[in-house]
Amino acid sequence: MLNTVNFNPRRILLDPTSVCNLRCVQCHNATGLDPIYHIDMKRVDELVEMSKSEPGMLVSLTGKGDILCHPQWKEMLRRLDTCDNLTSMFYTNALLLKDSDIDFCWNLKNLKVMHVSIDAANAESYRNIRGGDFNKLKKILSALGFHPKAKALRMSMTVMKENVNQMKDFVDLAVEVGFHAVSFQAIFNRPYTPIKTPKGFVFDNSQVLLAPEIEDRVVEAAEYGKKKHLFVDTEQLGYMKDKHPIMFWHKFFFDTWLKKAMDITSGEREEDEKSEIRSLLKARPACLRPWTELSHIDEGWRVCCMQFHDSVLGGKDATLQEAWNSPQMQRIRDELLNHKCPPECDPVHCEIAAKLDTKITDKRYHRKF
Repeated sequence: MLNTVNFNPRRILLDPTSVCNLRCVQCHNATGLDPIYHIDMKRVDELVEMSKSEPGMLVSLTGKGDILCHPQWKEMLRRLDTCDNLTSMFYTNALLLKDSDIDFCWNLKNLKVMHVSIDAANAESYRNIRGGDFNKLKKILSALGFHPKAKALRMSMTVMKENVNQMKDFVDLAVEVGFHAVSFQAIFNRPYTPIKTPKGFVFDNSQVLLAPEIEDRVVEAAEYGKKKHLFVDTEQLGYMKDKHPIMFWHKFFFDTWLKKAMDITSGEREEDEKSEIRSLLKARPACLRPWTELSHIDEGWRVCCMQFHDSVLGGKDATLQEAWNSPQMQRIRDELLNHKCPPECDPVHCEIAAKLDTKITDKRYHRKF
């Protein structure tokens, strides 16, 4: 039965904490009023234990807050460093990093990528959007980028009207501080409570630019990045070089991720597990995320793209292994195998779900292909 699987998830997303040192205007936690939450270290131990049975797991640490605000953030990364079968990466605004912290991070063998969220290419916009000290940030970014043991570094911009004209400048900033890649993403369109910063900048829904509105700008930035020998990640917006549509996430999983996973573990994976993956590839469900990803947000495990849905997999006390093949997860997989839209999916913002839910007509947030 393909609704219950014996192989591990390829990607685990952990939300370390709800606490953050900044109040970014577009963030779900912009008010800072969310209950204080720090992930229990036993969740980290669960995925380390699961990864011992099978190589190829990516652990991504990101969420409502900043990992550096977790009181045990270094211990978390140390524990992830104890198993050779996984790779870790984390997202941060970087402003809390000290030189000793940077040394610590780049000496970890499993930490391969650090992703810094910035959202601006100049001090004024950075202050408007994030409320932070841009000059301090640039010094930290340079310390990261030009560290002798530096690994992959990426910075990101959530595009809105305040910064939409700064994309090429953002590429220049990345080059200046020694980063290797940048990414641009459209803002998540939802009702925003208007926020007025001390300097008079007002953020509300009038600042929102949907993905189709910024695609051409992102493609221009990607071409500019090539001239600067900097990679510009455009996958989130559905386009690559020369504006050719790229594959959806689920096709990416089909053609790359799971097949690569089979190649990596071909000498170690049990034959019945390899056969199981082949059967899944042949079945071609509408989306493969419930076979490849899990996230731990607040009180429990969820499929990554369903993180804002109320229900959790197996209940809030379920272990990673219990959630992975929980009755709810089996039902979600069954529905996708039958090309039906699970109630946990969001067809307004997800093109795959919209194809399955024919009643959805609002496609303003979908990519143009």
